[in-house]
This record gives sequence, structure tokens and C-alpha cells, in this order.
Amino acid sequence: MSTPPRTPDPHLNVADLSVAVIGPDNFSRNTIITALGGCLGSQNPDLIADPAHLDEEAMGVVSSCSVVIIEVDRDPEFALELVQRVCDRGEAAVMVYSAKTSSDLVVRAMRAGAREFLRLPLEPGAMAEAIAQITARRKSARASQKAEGELYVFLGAKGGAGVTTLACNFAVALAEESKKNTLLIDLNLPLGDAAINLGVKAKYSTVDALQNSTRLDPNFLSNLLVRYSSFLSVLAAPTELTPYEFSKDAFDRLL
Repeated sequence: MSTPPRTPDPHLNVADLSVAVIGPDNFSRNTIITALGGCLGSQNPDLIADPAHLDEEAMGVVSSCSVVIIEVDRDPEFALELVQRVCDRGEAAVMVYSAKTSSDLVVRAMRAGAREFLRLPLEPGAMAEAIAQITARRKSARASQKAEGELYVFLGAKGGAGVTTLACNFAVALAEESKKNTLLIDLNLPLGDAAINLGVKAKYSTVDALQNSTRLDPNFLSNLLVRYSSFLSVLAAPTELTPYEFSKDAFDRLL
């Protein structure tokens, strides 16, 4: 399937974007493809598919794309599961599109990992704005990946050895001396007291980050932190016993 050449938006850096469009309805899918043409010029989506025909090979292509756009009208449960699968398998930014305006569907799509919710019929400029948001996040992510950083781990041989006190004091000193953004993560689960030691109250905890590891990016993580000083933030451990079970991948993604 081809789309006529269009002049891309000169303000968007889309040269390195690979896109997949997935939806069972030809008309709505073509609406998305046409709107993409206005942003990407003559560049067609790398994959155009009906979700019912997504085999393992097609899923491999989807996982390698930088942007995946999925319809959620025909079968919302299947579509939202697909959104989560795509988010779990790669670094693709997922957008969904729908002719419905259900706030519940929007919330569920965001929880599954979608970054943008496009309502049909598309308003002028809606696709360009969504693509601009995606490219801005990719640029920010690349900049953060290039930034130099160091990881220090404090591990006690037994409880009560003063490791939390040492880690807190070190984090405060490091932030003050370096004048660089410093993050103290309390992994003393199920109960930790780094936040108590520093005298801060946290609304969210390490458990929230690990339970939502597929959604973790700089924006999401920043919402879980509590600020101690200009350069020091804390991701606190829970202050109450909380059931938890996490994979090694969740810890790796957090760090």
C-alpha cells in the first residue's frame, strides 16, 4: 500500500523514524497513514498490518520500529494487550487511535504504555504534534544516555550496620560537592528508612517503579521522586509492608 508523496513538516526531525501502523479497519488505518504522510513526506510506514495477521516475524518488525500506532476500537482488550506486548519487547513509542472518546479507554491505554491517544477524525496538526512529542522524547533519551554518570551501591552484611545512614550521608555530600543531579534509590525492601533519615515524605516508592517497569522513562520516574535538595532526589522504599514480586529485568531497567 502506498501513499502519495507529501512535503514533510520542516520542524520535525523524522529521518530516523521507523513506523508501524496496526489496525483491522482499512478506512481508519488509511486515515492514519495519510496523516503520517504529512509528517514523514514520501516515507511510508515500515509495516502496515491487520492485528489478526501478526505472526512472529511481523512482531519482530514491530519491535524494531521506533513508533507503533495501534487501533483500539474493534477489540479493545486485544489491542491493549498488544500495546503492552510491544512496550515489553522493545523501545518503541506506542500511540493508539480510536473514534471513541471514553476516558476509561484513554486511561487504560496510557497504563498499558501508550504515549499518545489519537482521536478520529483527526484534528488538523494532531499527528504532527504527536510525532513532535515522540521525536522530542527520543532526543531527550539519547542525550541522557550520552550523559556520564556513576553508580554507587551500598550493601550491608546484616541489618543495623548503618548502611542506610552511610548511603544517605554520601548522597547528600555527593550532591553538594558535585552540584550535579544525584538520585538515592532505597532498595531495602520491603521496608526502608532512607526517606525517614533525610526527613522527607514520599508519596510513591521503589515498589511503584518496579511494578511499572515497562513504563519507566525519565518523565515517569521523575513523578515518583521526592526532592531533598536542589541536586538530590530520593526514590524511597515503602513505609508500610507491601506485597511485591519483581523480575531481574525490572531492577535492571530501573537502574
